[in-house]
Amino acid sequence: MSRLADVAARWKALDWRADLGLALLAGIGYAVLGWWLWEGRPTGLDEVVMVWQARLLSHGHLAAPIPVHPEAVLTRLTGIGPIGIIGQFSLGTTLLLVPFVAIGQVALAGPAYGAIGVFCWARLVRRLESHAPTAIGAVLLLAISPFWAIQSTSQLAHVPLTAIICLIGLMLARLFALPSQGRAALWLGVLVGLAAWVRPVEALSAAVPAALIVLWAVARGRLPRRVIAQGLLGVAGPMAILLATNTITTGAPLRFSYDVVSGPKHRLGFHESPDGTDYTPARGVLKTRKQMHSLGESTWESRFTPFWPAALGVVLALPALTLLDGWALATVASLMLSYWAYWGNAEWLGPRFILPVLPFMLLAVARLPRLVARWHWALGAAAAVGIVGVVSEGLLRAPIRFREFEAMERATTIDLTRLLIGTPNPGLIIARGDLRRTNEARVRAVSGKLGAANAIVKGREHCDVLWGVRWLEIGVPQAPPVADAWREWCAGPEFQQLQWVSSEVTGALLLFSTPTRPVLRSLGARTALLADSVTFRERTRLLLWERIGKEQWRPRLAAFDYDSARASWAREDSAFALGRRQVGQ
Repeated sequence: MSRLADVAARWKALDWRADLGLALLAGIGYAVLGWWLWEGRPTGLDEVVMVWQARLLSHGHLAAPIPVHPEAVLTRLTGIGPIGIIGQFSLGTTLLLVPFVAIGQVALAGPAYGAIGVFCWARLVRRLESHAPTAIGAVLLLAISPFWAIQSTSQLAHVPLTAIICLIGLMLARLFALPSQGRAALWLGVLVGLAAWVRPVEALSAAVPAALIVLWAVARGRLPRRVIAQGLLGVAGPMAILLATNTITTGAPLRFSYDVVSGPKHRLGFHESPDGTDYTPARGVLKTRKQMHSLGESTWESRFTPFWPAALGVVLALPALTLLDGWALATVASLMLSYWAYWGNAEWLGPRFILPVLPFMLLAVARLPRLVARWHWALGAAAAVGIVGVVSEGLLRAPIRFREFEAMERATTIDLTRLLIGTPNPGLIIARGDLRRTNEARVRAVSGKLGAANAIVKGREHCDVLWGVRWLEIGVPQAPPVADAWREWCAGPEFQQLQWVSSEVTGALLLFSTPTRPVLRSLGARTALLADSVTFRERTRLLLWERIGKEQWRPRLAAFDYDSARASWAREDSAFALGRRQVGQ
């Protein structure tokens, strides 16, 4: 025990240098893990779209030009804004990736921000916990957490956002400790604004408790009144840029890109969700319970959840809680309350929406041995041994879980640039897309909203959906009953083959489109480019997907026969025309 105390004391004495060393070691570990799992590829369609947005921004663009037939290139995570096709991710999320896009090493973004997150957490822990062994334990528990580690292999924004939240807490602590309070208040406001760039909900969850503490301190005379103005000045700059960017890309300062892609149903609140279901407070409770259970499983990938040790640690620490502890607890509570009122439940690589809860939960766990040791030293030793045992078991199980994630998303994360090497340039790639996503894109080209598309597409037979889509495209929002001629066409081989296609891979591929080698859904080729078949007849390839396992697909390029494609689409048009006559229109 004395040796552990010496190590902790040494860590405390080295201050930021020790924190930097731990962060660098963690970042190297995350980079190795990321290469082992993904081999430098994005981990899903979300990241493909983020990288696409970052590439646009690195060239000075906030959107891509709208083609004549936008339904040919729309993915689930893109939409049509006032200035072109935009991605659903915010300015901050995109900016985080721009430096790594510029150096051609996007795969290093996650490990770099994972290391920064460990460093920021270590700096904050020194303010939250004065007992050195407990403090270094909290830092190590985060650094080796499988949940934090696998999130740090991705380009998702939740890890850097957690780092910013830690910096908000650190700056709040400095506000009460530094003689130059104005600078700390200014930086506190700037950090809140930067967090809003990335994810506004989490920014508010950390900012509101901090603001209440500052107002309370000013009212009690513990802080001068000028810190309020200085904090507002700090947040004003980033917020002005964010609101201006929103105005350019979406047409309104308080309208975010998520609203363009999914419509107002995407927002917080209890209402009909974008997938067409009613989101109620009761559903919110069930979803929150599921998220917390998933967080407990993901933290260490162990059979033993950290929640009970964390809850006990919080209860035992209540008599000695500081203002900064209060801010941390209020931030966690505010974040959970916000996502209780949100319909989404992202589980890819763990419950990432509530990732900022993780470090504070682990601090409560790390405090438990010291707190129970006040009753008897043996209890403290038993708690410490138990934590080490559970973490060790989880670390042994984690590689199996990581491989499950890796296998699930092989299709989306396939390196499509390698596949496209050797294809004609200039030329055309026609991707045979998933029928549901294709129908969504066709509806969105008319209505502009993913929510409207989901309402038409979700929960219905593909044949019925496509019938409704065809009517919508000719200006009839309410389709008549499906005609016999249309059902006969749906029973044929041309329609049936459309139903056996991977759902997300085409969305990823569309973003590899270039002016000289456009990549389009087969739908887009039908409406936009077949008229120019003289140019592309010998320079067109059809991208097919072959199933090689559960949720796994292999791409294959084949020749594209324009004549048979024209004949096939003509038969569909004939079936629709005959169906219109059968229903009297």
